[in-house]
Amino acid sequence: MGSNVKVSDILNLLPKRKGESLYVQAKFVVDTLNAFMASADPSITTAHVPTKIMQEDGRMHTVDHSVQMVTRNSI
Repeated sequence: MGSNVKVSDILNLLPKRKGESLYVQAKFVVDTLNAFMASADPSITTAHVPTKIMQEDGRMHTVDHSVQMVTRNSI
């Protein structure tokens, strides 16, 4: 996929989670993948997972460590 991963590429790959926007989830995954691909790291880690994400309400929210771990294990 290279560094041109788009939210639309990810939307259909993610399972729906109750109470969470699928678009916000996909954006979170894309941001994680782009951070990894821009790094020199040989493997993806929680260091690539964003610590903040913009929600649909337009505000930035801090991402809990437990969510970072779930995201890491899902990629």
